[in-house]
Amino acid sequence: FSDDYYLFGTMTVTDAILVGLVEETGKALIIIYFINKHKTNKILNGLLIGGAIGAGFAVFESAGYILEFSSDVENEMIHMVFLRGWTAIGGHLVWSAIVGAAIVIAKEEKNFVFNNVIDKRFLFFYFTSVILHAIWDTSFSFEETGIVKYIVLIVIVWTYIFILMKAGLNQVNVLQNKAKESMEKN
Repeated sequence: FSDDYYLFGTMTVTDAILVGLVEETGKALIIIYFINKHKTNKILNGLLIGGAIGAGFAVFESAGYILEFSSDVENEMIHMVFLRGWTAIGGHLVWSAIVGAAIVIAKEEKNFVFNNVIDKRFLFFYFTSVILHAIWDTSFSFEETGIVKYIVLIVIVWTYIFILMKAGLNQVNVLQNKAKESMEKN
């Protein structure tokens, strides 16, 4: 494989940061809409809603890349399909899942409102997703790092996902304990 198969484009760091900001903000607005609409206040639900929206975004983006390569040699299109497939585990789906959890954490029991944007917890996870997205999109000048970069980023993003899943499970445990205490009092 040539380096062209491993890199999704050549972007400067500034370009990559702007793409990360625009795409993560666009997905966050949709996630906020669905979280508020369904009045969810569970971290695990935020992960799920965010992941679903991120997966939908990734499908359309991947279709665009595949269409772009479909006019080229068939072999290149197949490589693009496999590349987009295996790297999906570290891309839009998980970046959006992180943002979804951050939205739920910041809003607590209420609807997410503009003031929640300045919540440190939201900002930390939101900018984590933006930065991971930007690094993902940035082309490095040394060819050997193409696939290694994606593997490292996948490990990093899944570390965040597991941390948020643990927080979500802790939240469920607290709610279960409160329900048990309430039942015992009655």
